[in-house]
Amino acid sequence: AIQNTRGYFDLDVAAGATVQHQIELENTGDEPIKLDLYPGDGANSSSGTLTGTGLGEAPSESGRWVSLERNSVPLKPHEMQRITFKLSVPTTAPQGDYFAWIFAEPEDQLTAAGTPAAMTNETQFALKIKKRIGIVLLVHVGEREKFTRRLILDDGSGATEAGAARLGKDFKD
Repeated sequence: AIQNTRGYFDLDVAAGATVQHQIELENTGDEPIKLDLYPGDGANSSSGTLTGTGLGEAPSESGRWVSLERNSVPLKPHEMQRITFKLSVPTTAPQGDYFAWIFAEPEDQLTAAGTPAAMTNETQFALKIKKRIGIVLLVHVGEREKFTRRLILDDGSGATEAGAARLGKDFKD
């Protein structure tokens, strides 16, 4: 089993600087596994969740700043290994907040095949089940932005303050 006990790193890094940290990978199962490790760009999905680039997809943004000591890690049952990663922020990176991922994905993925009951025996399907777990790297380049957020519930009068978020009484998803 793959577990993520601390889901993120919160890093303050100056443009042009490199920092080095470690992640721990532990096989809590009774069978050996081999994990593929890779960096990914961070993004927000259309549903509002965090997502990232997949295995084989080259990062094009802050995921490019991440380099890993190794890209593949074999783990015996109940074995733990530490892997070093470096985050190198380009000198041209503008001040701001970024996020990237480090993903671990089992090399051997499960494939389930079969015939749905409602279909003929000639119709076959295969489903590849992919599992991956990731550590988010929250990267603050330069001084952290200091925002003050206010939420004002509009009572219908339309009165709001400048710079405030507005949630009307008819708000819908």
